[in-house]
Amino acid sequence: MAYATAVAAAAQSAAAHAVWLPHLRRGQLLTFVQRPRFTLSEMAGLVGQARAHCEQRGRAEDRLLLLLLAETEGRAYIRYGNLQRAAAVLADLPAQADRVPQSGPLHQAIIRKTVAGLHWKRGDKAAWAEWIGQAL
Repeated sequence: MAYATAVAAAAQSAAAHAVWLPHLRRGQLLTFVQRPRFTLSEMAGLVGQARAHCEQRGRAEDRLLLLLLAETEGRAYIRYGNLQRAAAVLADLPAQADRVPQSGPLHQAIIRKTVAGLHWKRGDKAAWAEWIGQAL
């Protein structure tokens, strides 16, 4: 409800909508995946809206937001239990993060923590230890 209100408020101004919609969609997604049950189609819709908006704008800072959207999407697949899809989404993310100038140590840690979580769910404790060590 709060995100719907924020999206509606942002829609009142084209400038605000252009700036905040992708951030609001990522926030919705972060909240969404905490629900005990969610559908992948709902999650994919939120990711798709935010991704399309970023790609349409084409601003330099959107590269970071696209990176964080992919991390959040990977986290959602892990939570849902679709580890194969999570692995596909997260496969190149740490390397991409290294190439995004706006990506700092915090963003690197967030991505590496999510990759570590994937390995934990897979039962690969050695890979988990390596990735969590990189995150810390």
